[in-house]
Amino acid sequence: MSITQAAPPANSVEKLAAANARAVEVRAEWLTRMHRGETTLHETVQFATTRDGRHLLGLGLARLLAAQTTLEVDDNGLPVRDENGQQKRRKWTRAKADRAIIHIHQTLSMPVPEARRRSLLTVKWLIDGRTGGRRVLALADFQTTPGTPYPGFPYAPMTTIVTHAIETATTRRGTHDVR
Repeated sequence: MSITQAAPPANSVEKLAAANARAVEVRAEWLTRMHRGETTLHETVQFATTRDGRHLLGLGLARLLAAQTTLEVDDNGLPVRDENGQQKRRKWTRAKADRAIIHIHQTLSMPVPEARRRSLLTVKWLIDGRTGGRRVLALADFQTTPGTPYPGFPYAPMTTIVTHAIETATTRRGTHDVR
């Protein structure tokens, strides 16, 4: 090859199209798994940090957050079950995902971008190594439900509530009858 000849392109159009199709496939697979409750946000983000999961880096953060489900619990922190005995799951809404992104910005004292710009944030932005994991920690902070230490806090004494919770738990198991 002489100096005047152009070098062949490093990536052909076919290779780029195949890589794009694979990225779309991987993203759809993981979003579906999250939507069904087969995997968690933590597992998905962790997979995105691997070589095989690099296709997830371009996935929209709001879309990923809205695909997740969380387990429902009652006021006492016990799982809520459906008529088949399966623990109920609650899906995130796009609005809750947007609130999570706003929370990340506010927690890190970053200016909150307008809605259009927030929708452009990706998983790559979330796990950017230059932030030292602060964005991930801010998201974890949003996901942690503050809740109260025990029902009746701060007015009821804890010993009364704990005793009642133990009695309730043993009654549910059928160890004694409280009539």
